[in-house]
Amino acid sequence: MEDIITNKLKCAVATWDTLPNSCIKYSYLYRYYPPMCGFKLTDRELNDRELIWSFRQSPKIISQIPHQKSIGLVSIRLEKLLSKLFKDSFYELVFVCIPASNQLENIIRYEAFSKDLSQDMCMINAYPHITFKEDRGVKQIQNESDSLDRLQFDEQFFKGKNVLLFDDIMVTGYSFAHFANKLSSLGANIVAAIAVGRTFYHRRKEYIPPKIRTVFRSIIDGFEE
Repeated sequence: MEDIITNKLKCAVATWDTLPNSCIKYSYLYRYYPPMCGFKLTDRELNDRELIWSFRQSPKIISQIPHQKSIGLVSIRLEKLLSKLFKDSFYELVFVCIPASNQLENIIRYEAFSKDLSQDMCMINAYPHITFKEDRGVKQIQNESDSLDRLQFDEQFFKGKNVLLFDDIMVTGYSFAHFANKLSSLGANIVAAIAVGRTFYHRRKEYIPPKIRTVFRSIIDGFEE
């Protein structure tokens, strides 16, 4: 049974969307349009994609934005979002980064980021409590079951903790749900999940390109004169 503190934390994200086939609330910092989205991106959309690539520090993708700069920008936006939601309840949260596909990428992507953000926001850093059973180098995982089998969890640490999940890119949300199920089985309470970017293949229906908005604005201004 969830206690008063857990319910308070979940109420803070009650207006967020819910993951498909799950009760987990989620949000994201940037809209991510992959290269195969099929339409021309604005400068801002391209910059957001470059930022996400840089944050991931994937050896297969070269970004024009330095890795440390991307970490700083993501941290600022994330801290602003969390401050608005949880206010003085940060010390009740355990910050859990879903590990990268191998140990090296995980260290580069999350070790310093998780430590610094947790310290700045007075959250508990879960990074040291999820380790790799073996170093697979750059070998990629094949499925979600494999992704958990390769990890060692500090089971006592997670029992009764209020967890805030974090990942770099969200596509379907299945990774969040799968990881949440694992931590729940260890006795953790899943408060919410946040991704740096959520993948979109289409723009929202109400989207109007900046140049068109400028034309509309000039027409409206003409009528108002």
